[in-house]
Amino acid sequence: MKKKLIAMTLLLCLAAGVLVACGDNSAQSTGEETSQNTEEGAVQGAEEEAAETVQRDFTFGFNYMSYSDALGKKIQKVTQQTCDILGVDTNYAEFGSDMENTISTIQNQIELGVDAVSGSFAYSEILQMCEDNDVVQMYPSGYISDPDMLQYVAGMSNFGGFISENDYEAAYDAVNTLYENGCRNIGLITMPDGLADFMDQRNQGVRDAVAEHDDMNLITDYQGFPGDYGTYLSQWLSVYPELDGVVNTSNDGTCEAAIYTAEAQDKVKLAVFDLQDGTKQAIEDGIVAWCATGQENTWAISVILAYNQLCGHDLIEDNTTVLYRPFLYIRSAEDVEIYDKYVDGDIPVYNEEEIKALIYDYNPDVTIDDIIAVNEAYSIEDIAARRGE
Repeated sequence: MKKKLIAMTLLLCLAAGVLVACGDNSAQSTGEETSQNTEEGAVQGAEEEAAETVQRDFTFGFNYMSYSDALGKKIQKVTQQTCDILGVDTNYAEFGSDMENTISTIQNQIELGVDAVSGSFAYSEILQMCEDNDVVQMYPSGYISDPDMLQYVAGMSNFGGFISENDYEAAYDAVNTLYENGCRNIGLITMPDGLADFMDQRNQGVRDAVAEHDDMNLITDYQGFPGDYGTYLSQWLSVYPELDGVVNTSNDGTCEAAIYTAEAQDKVKLAVFDLQDGTKQAIEDGIVAWCATGQENTWAISVILAYNQLCGHDLIEDNTTVLYRPFLYIRSAEDVEIYDKYVDGDIPVYNEEEIKALIYDYNPDVTIDDIIAVNEAYSIEDIAARRGE
């Protein structure tokens, strides 16, 4: 028993000696491990914090005339795809052909608790509602030119920015395309002046382009709402035998149908904004000489801008700045084929990687210059190149 006690005492002494002898090294090793663990913990904490930042709880409200027409379907599809990528809930509403319903429609969405809402019409009531209720107003495919309203927009804290196609430039190009196709006496079918600035720009672009040609005339125009455009074109075909071209600034598909019905395929050329279900065939048949489309992807950029702003990273310094994007122009059957393959299919024009590259939560280095670069590059050729073919 004594031997066991002696042996245990010797072992304890040896152990104590070893600890004393290695004391400095052990302390140094422990310090390094602690520092390393602290650094690893900081990195892990940062990663966890970053993961938390992308778990946002937002609802975006979208309103449009009708989601049953071709453009409405595309807008709903693109905005839903974009919001799904960002984890944003959505609310969709229609206001029909009566534009005054836009105000009550947006009011209802705000009352439902949306964090951002689309509203591309120059109504002071909408601007005021969004500002008063701390709701970001998205303004896709539109802008405001009224000085008083712009002054109000400049001071808003809940404005998501103007993001729009260059409507004036496109309308000017539409007329010149008709001119190149031999049209000299044309009509204009459009929405009422003063309804929306982007539509006013289209109307003015048509008138200015016609005035540039001494041998071209704007012989008639109709201002109304989609749904009855074809009826008026049918009347024109009877009343104006010299009519050889028409610009339709908000295509509802009825003008193409009116040309087929009157068997005027070889007489009248159309230039239309918006690609409807029958427009592709009309392009292939030579009825439509020019089509501006692709506006639905402008709405994706508007969602991106609003999302960043809601997260506290407003990329736009001046609310009155308009970020312009080109339309996608279709002038031939070959263009239709490219459009069908790269734009009108199930693959989003902007995929998840490309969208998140424009979101601060995923890319803290993102700036407005990145948004501008994406806008300026937008074309059928750009889309085909990004899809790897």
